[in-house]
Amino acid sequence: MFFILSCLAYEMFLLLKNRIKKTQFEEAKKWQISTIRTNLLKIGATIKVTIKRIFYQLSSAFVNQELFREVISQ
Repeated sequence: MFFILSCLAYEMFLLLKNRIKKTQFEEAKKWQISTIRTNLLKIGATIKVTIKRIFYQLSSAFVNQELFREVISQ
């Protein structure tokens, strides 16, 4: 079971890495999995769910906000 979860997590990071390569951020295109995890996934945000929408507000200290928004909007 652990092996299957590890494979799924690895595939998720490969998909995320491919999305990052389609953006305009040249520095991020060179990131490895550990860097992606640190810079994009370990962030602070407030999430509010309503009937029609899901809102998120990123921390003002998060330096990669534009990259994050571009990746999730693809």
